Amino acid sequence: MDGLIYTLKHIKIKHSTFTKPLYINVFSDTHEDDSAHDSDGFLDFLKECRKTPKEDTYYLGLGDYHDLASTSEKHAIRVAKLHSTTVEMFDEIAMQNNRRFCKKIEQMRGKLLGLIEGNHHWVYATDPGRGKTSTEDLCERMECEYLGWLSYIILSIEAQGKKITYDFVLCHGKGGGRRAGATINGVEDLKLIWPNADFYIMGDDHQRAARPDSVFEVYVDSKGGITCRQKKQLLCRSGSFVKSYVPGKSGFAMSKLMKPANLWGLQLELHTKREERGDKNTLKKRISAKV
Repeated sequence: MDGLIYTLKHIKIKHSTFTKPLYINVFSDTHEDDSAHDSDGFLDFLKECRKTPKEDTYYLGLGDYHDLASTSEKHAIRVAKLHSTTVEMFDEIAMQNNRRFCKKIEQMRGKLLGLIEGNHHWVYATDPGRGKTSTEDLCERMECEYLGWLSYIILSIEAQGKKITYDFVLCHGKGGGRRAGATINGVEDLKLIWPNADFYIMGDDHQRAARPDSVFEVYVDSKGGITCRQKKQLLCRSGSFVKSYVPGKSGFAMSKLMKPANLWGLQLELHTKREERGDKNTLKKRISAKV
């Protein structure tokens, strides 16, 4: 299926208390087998993620975990009709990449909410008929949700007998252009499809950003009156761990004279606050992102 699918997911988390925030560390475009992969930077990112309490810390991946293989490369290999043993060799390389990457991200096990599919992945020939991707294989190894290329997630958090939901629109996406505004414009396009989510996150263009936005919610309250309130949203790009300009090496960003990527990932903070309204306790969201 080559990974270009859309998924709907309901992911449930049990939290000890709403007095503590949840942290979701977002990473993408690691291209871990590329010679320009910032290995030291990625290890530093993982170390930084460990600074928040483990029980409050989760992870999301937005695609392109390895460099093998781009969409055009997969097409060229299919057209070339390589010998079956040659294709099986590529299968083994992809599995070796995943085994190595699993060891590197072992701290995410049990806390990885899911992985988005990118455009750099391998489709296993040894899985005829289904076309399992290397990202699906990585999800199976890490025991997390496979999210496809585009996913709408409802994240339900339960604590102290109460529940609240946060909505995420995730897509590996497409490049946003050279200017800062262009990179966010691509993310904002997702709001044309789903206007009321809390988070909109894309990878692909290797930039890192989190811009606040808002939408009005109009609803009938418990007394029958009409209430209009403003809801905060975050439009995000998930960054990269690939060096853009490496002396003596070629690269896509350099060939297009694009600005260097702002290496690292994102840390989302989900604060749920209790509010007293008359004789009722309600829950209110407060979201932020560390860029």
